[in-house]
Amino acid sequence: MRQWGNGAMTVVLLVALSEVSFMQDRRVVTAGVPAGAPYSAGIVAGGFVFLSGVTGTGDDGKLAGADIESQTRRTLARLGAALDAAGSSLAQAVSVHVYLRRASDFQAMNDVYRQFFADKPPARTTVVTDLADGALIGMSAIAVPAPGSYQPLASATAPSWFSSNCPPASCTSTNSCAATADAKLVC
Repeated sequence: MRQWGNGAMTVVLLVALSEVSFMQDRRVVTAGVPAGAPYSAGIVAGGFVFLSGVTGTGDDGKLAGADIESQTRRTLARLGAALDAAGSSLAQAVSVHVYLRRASDFQAMNDVYRQFFADKPPARTTVVTDLADGALIGMSAIAVPAPGSYQPLASATAPSWFSSNCPPASCTSTNSCAATADAKLVC
């Protein structure tokens, strides 16, 4: 058996395998979503937790306060609660998208944000945009499940369409490829 592939091919294989995992492992998180809403609070799939955006509202639907600090605290608390419901936590966040109504709130938001992500903060994108219902801030996140809470596919194999994409010079006379546990292609 020969190993085939380079860094780019490994990425393609990992994407293909995560698409298979995504379709098979999908779990919807509904905590905090109003009945009849056209979205989920989050999706657990492919070894990740994908959260929809939240704002700084309380259980009554009203904003936590008129200032960016209050709304940032409440937004992060809601994000944490949604991650908890999905079997994760703020500490497991790998990416956060922050949506600010006003660029002038950036520093004040950062001051509160640092309190929640003091050590090893996730990757982050911050944009200034119009937000609904007078909110000053909104956030969405991608996280990994807490250790031990996610069970990936037992064995990773390439999708059926993958073997037809093997370069002929790389494969044996059977012209088929398989994925090894360390995500390398073996022909």
